[in-house]
Amino acid sequence: MPPALQQRRPSPTKRPPREAPTGADVAVEGGNGRLIQASDLALLEELDDVIFAALAGDAPALDRSARLWRRVRSVAPTALVEESREQYSRRAEEVCQRYLAEPNETLARAFAAAEVSAMLAE
Repeated sequence: MPPALQQRRPSPTKRPPREAPTGADVAVEGGNGRLIQASDLALLEELDDVIFAALAGDAPALDRSARLWRRVRSVAPTALVEESREQYSRRAEEVCQRYLAEPNETLARAFAAAEVSAMLAE
């Protein structure tokens, strides 16, 4: 049988798979092997949505971003907060650079990027 048609076997793992937790213990494994609680992950995903909407010029999202950012900082693991901070800072800088290069870019987006940058610096 040609190799392309042979059934592939799963490669052995170095560690046994973790049992699926239930209830409040639900967690996902991040790319670095660190466990992230589902509640923290949901909060970080909500923050992503709010920050990126704010950077797109959504004023209500910009208003929500500071409250949500403070909440995330108080409950999520520090490493995840810092990773998010770096990602948002890069995106805010891109928005500002685009505004400087293309004055037709909306002022609302540049303002939002400045506000997000200030918030992240707290």
